[in-house]
Amino acid sequence: MSMLKFKKKLSKRFGARIPIKGLRSYFRENWGAPAIICFMVLLMTAALFLAEGMEEIADAIAVCAYYFLVAGVVLQVVCHVKYNSRKENDRK
Repeated sequence: MSMLKFKKKLSKRFGARIPIKGLRSYFRENWGAPAIICFMVLLMTAALFLAEGMEEIADAIAVCAYYFLVAGVVLQVVCHVKYNSRKENDRK
């Protein structure tokens, strides 16, 4: 099945389109977004482990999640500085 047919089928089934090109450009301009998404997934996973009573595993997962958050924020700041300076240079 070609990608175009797959997108049309998905669009019909769920009534929404997935803007792949929009996501690609978003992730190109926001380098920290994947790390922040990983942070959210890991934190939810840690909450599930904590709910099951596995505190040690939940704690280890939460620590990893916070490292992803720090990495994501640092990448977002670097990206902001890079793209903000480009915009200011374009204005001049």
